[in-house]
Amino acid sequence: TPTLISGGDEFDVLGQSVDFVQEFGIEKDRFTEFRVTLKPGRKHKLRVHYIPFQYDQEATIQRQFVFGGQVFNVGVEATADVGWNLWRVGYEWDFVSRQNGFLGLIAELKHNIVEAEIDSPVGTALVKSRAPAPAAGVIGRGYMSENFSLTAEFTGFKMLDAFSEEFEAEFWDFDVYATLNFGRNAGVQGGYRSIDVEYLSQD
Repeated sequence: TPTLISGGDEFDVLGQSVDFVQEFGIEKDRFTEFRVTLKPGRKHKLRVHYIPFQYDQEATIQRQFVFGGQVFNVGVEATADVGWNLWRVGYEWDFVSRQNGFLGLIAELKHNIVEAEIDSPVGTALVKSRAPAPAAGVIGRGYMSENFSLTAEFTGFKMLDAFSEEFEAEFWDFDVYATLNFGRNAGVQGGYRSIDVEYLSQD
């Protein structure tokens, strides 16, 4: 279930924050995540995750707003195209590693690449942004049986005002899932995932 709010100034025109879910009726969707994990040692893992989010929706503008330097008036037919590529590159250290599970620490870089575009007969506006952010967290997994496990992972980051007044950022990622293995090379997962990102830059 998405919450998508984006905005930006352009050509010295003050922009507004546009709620794409409210303005365009964007609904929840399914996406594919790619994960690669390398294990140079029993307690050490190198992780790369990639999630490409993509939303497209047509709607009739119900209120006037300014986005990316372009004014969009009431009654105009417009198309919203929002793309968010989330990369996670990190290191995991399982300081507790047993046959029935493990508990570890995670340090990683979360790189957000967001492009939000509104296209209409009166003009097109595009806002692009990149927001790399470090994050740290914990992960734990327990094996209920030889073929069934439960995993919970939480990573996050919050920029303190003492470090920067021109850049604000928060990133929270929570993932809990169960895995049923059908052997060494096949299995199925099911669970809950929540990703919450908010950043504001003066640049």
